[in-house]
Formats: sequence, C-alpha cells, structure tokens
Amino acid sequence: PEVTYKVLNTIEFDSDRKRMSVIFQAPGQLDYTLFCKGADEVILQRQVAQPSVMAAQTFADATEFASAGLRTLILAKRTIPAEEYLQWRGKWDAAKKADRSQREGIKAALAEEIERDLEVFAATAVEDKLQEGVPETLEQLLRAGLKVWMLTGDKKDTAKKIGSATGLINSRMLLLEVDLDDDEAHPEARVTEALTQCERDMAELDADARADGAAMVIVGGALGYVLADEALSQTFLRVAIECHSVICCRVVWTP
Repeated sequence: PEVTYKVLNTIEFDSDRKRMSVIFQAPGQLDYTLFCKGADEVILQRQVAQPSVMAAQTFADATEFASAGLRTLILAKRTIPAEEYLQWRGKWDAAKKADRSQREGIKAALAEEIERDLEVFAATAVEDKLQEGVPETLEQLLRAGLKVWMLTGDKKDTAKKIGSATGLINSRMLLLEVDLDDDEAHPEARVTEALTQCERDMAELDADARADGAAMVIVGGALGYVLADEALSQTFLRVAIECHSVICCRVVWTP
C-alpha cells in the first residue's frame, strides 16, 4: 500500500555544512526520523559512537566510487524521541523569528544539536561527465604554457580522477600531494612537512623530468593552514608556480 510521509522540517544544505536533513514522522509512529545526506567526512564526524559493520563498508564503498571519479554522498538516519523533537522544534520555530543578524547562527547551533548519533545506511555515486571539448581545451592551454588551477569541492580521489581525465595530471608528471587527515594531531606541522617535501622533490627534478612537468593536489583543510601563515604561503607559492597544474580539492566558496 502507498504510504505518505510528511516532511516536518528541512535543514538546508550550504557549502559550510556540506549536508542537508529532513525530519518526518511515519504514520502511526510516536517517534520522529531524521534523514541526512552529506559529504563523507561530515557524516563520519556525526555518526553513532559504535557504528555498524555496514557503516564501515559504506564509507569504503564511497572511497572506491570516488577513486573511479564519481561524486559521492553518504546517507544516514536518526530516530528522535518525541519529547526531544518537540522541544527542538519549539526552539527551531523561535529561531525563525529571531533578529536577522542572529538567526543563522541560532539555526546552525540547532542543526548541530539534532544532527548527531547518525546511523549510516547507504551511499550514492553520480557520474558527472565532462562537457564536450574540455580536455582538448585544457590541453591547448597547457601546451601554450599557461598554468591551470582547478578548484573543486570534490574528494581528493574524485578530483585526481577528474584531473587525469582533463589532462591536468598525466603519468609522466611528478605528482605532489598535500593532504591532511581530519583527526591530525598537529595539522600545521603536517602541512609544513608536506610542503617542504614537495619543494625538495621539485628541486631534485632533472631537465627531462622538468619538461614532463609537475602537478600539485592540495586538500582544503591543508590550504586553510597555508593561507593563514605567511611562511607556509610563500613555500606553497614557490612550489605552485613551478607546477603545470594545481588542483585544490575539498574547498568551499565563501562570499
């Protein structure tokens, strides 16, 4: 039989949150359900303390999909007791009437409050094909001696795959990577070490290798530390200007 679910609340997506949620109540149920979809690292930070085997497999599948150049999202859910939801909804409704200067901050805090203890149950993978002529156009730009930078919100694996498909990365190039794990204990030191190694690798290239070129891939978390530190910025620029292409992944646009 057909069942109709009424969406009671929608917590919208934005580039900072990297996720969106809906809350609904199934017919005949006292509790409420939250469905959330978002970037893997965002869901990972908000899942239950003891995730299921299926959750671990889902994250592994998403990584595999990303390595194939697909754009991925993780889907998760949470059952919300009626009393908790009704209290939260009262605060959510009040936030809508708050002063405009405070409204978004209040709603963001309320979203954090309810989007927790998530149970991962699925992943999606979408192929976003390159527009016709993109690889050929980029090839001509590179052959003309222009440096090409690509900024994307995609995961690193997806970004590298797209970089290969567009010719920004090829097997002859030296590939430099500046990565940063979400749980890195000393992130600034890790970024400094990675950039120093990149600079060292570039200095060791012989003439033939320099002719083949180099490409750099840097994740948004690492780039944030680079841009906040003058010394790191200078090291980054010294390496980047020597590269044929630079790919900045997991970056978001901030107005």
